[in-house]
Amino acid sequence: MRRASPTHARSERPRAGAWWVATALAAAVAAVLVVALLTPTTRSAPSKREPEPTAATRAVVERRALGGEAPTLRGTVRLASRISVPAPAAAPPIERLVVTDAPADVGTVVSSGNVVIGISGRPIIALATEVPLYRPLRAGDTGEDVRQLQAALAELGLYTGDLDGLFGPLTADAVAALYAQAGYETAPPDAQRTAALQQAEDRWASLQAAQDAAEDGVGEPSAADVTQAQRALVRARDEAGVWLPPAEIAHVPGEGAMVTSITELGAVLTPDQATVAELVGGTPLLTVSGPAARRDAFEPGAAVEVRVVGSDDAVPGTILPTASALASDPGAGGATADPGGAVAIAAPGAAEAGIADGARVVVTLTGGRAPAPRLVVPLDAVHEDQDGKYVMAAGEEGARRVAVELGERRDGYVELLAGALLDEGDEVMVGPATVSPGTR
Repeated sequence: MRRASPTHARSERPRAGAWWVATALAAAVAAVLVVALLTPTTRSAPSKREPEPTAATRAVVERRALGGEAPTLRGTVRLASRISVPAPAAAPPIERLVVTDAPADVGTVVSSGNVVIGISGRPIIALATEVPLYRPLRAGDTGEDVRQLQAALAELGLYTGDLDGLFGPLTADAVAALYAQAGYETAPPDAQRTAALQQAEDRWASLQAAQDAAEDGVGEPSAADVTQAQRALVRARDEAGVWLPPAEIAHVPGEGAMVTSITELGAVLTPDQATVAELVGGTPLLTVSGPAARRDAFEPGAAVEVRVVGSDDAVPGTILPTASALASDPGAGGATADPGGAVAIAAPGAAEAGIADGARVVVTLTGGRAPAPRLVVPLDAVHEDQDGKYVMAAGEEGARRVAVELGERRDGYVELLAGALLDEGDEVMVGPATVSPGTR
């Protein structure tokens, strides 16, 4: 065996040491990489929890005016009186109902005392009583309806007596004057009263003849018979005298009423024809569905402008007392109070501006009054889902859902209408809605 030389042995030792160093370094690097890959990052993922309510995520429910806008109301116009003039019933000796007088055309304003239409020689006269006549009025009748008749006739200068509610000679004379002014005679008595009058007259004539024929008191009628016959004659003459049939009177407001339809002259009324004319008149009413706080800005005497929705043409008007809005007769088509209440507006130019019955209108206060404060929240506080609009009211036990109805919006705020369970000073959440368990 050949023995290695000393020089060769010394050269192999350094190579073996270098290999071991390289191997150790590689292992260290690999360990570092494994640790880096397996160790979780120290940066935390974003939290999915909502931030705790802070002053920056809440807003206070305020009572403020929304900008400088004038208060407005939206609603539907109703006229205080819609008047249907019914067709009269034919009575002997009249066999056919024919329009014999038509002084009023469509668009004509009929005033108290004017003839609306004539049927078979008899007039239907407009009269401004407080309520429509509902019974025939004749001598001896008493009541509030008689007093109203006297007041209407006095307004026309035809009655000069006391408003005592008694249909006496002065009232009868005034009714006769009303017919004469219209160009007609008073209504003739019915057949029954005519027959009763004839019988009373015959009885009186018989007693008078008996008195004249009596000699020395023989055959002379008794004083009681004469007195009884005399009273019966007076009563029969009153019954058959001047009277006022309700069918010949059309109730109109004091300012008159405008004809919207009327049966033409010469037309023969059919058996099923219910009316011969339609009129509208009275104070235009605005039926309002808005909150009471909004209506309160429209005080009696306040100046307003009324315009049809979608139109720029406005008509000036004046707010009337609330009683005017509620006093119209529902049976005559007048407005009645609804949950939103009614506001009465006198607007003389409404018809000329096309503001007809049933029109949707906007009423704007023009009297210079500052807008009324309203309960408001920021628009960002309002949310909506399938159950409707709501806000999240902040409280010590968390946020709770409160259903709301919204009104005007302006400058990033929205009005909370009446009924919201929130008060001035309450806090609401602004931003995404978070509902606490059990609050819905």
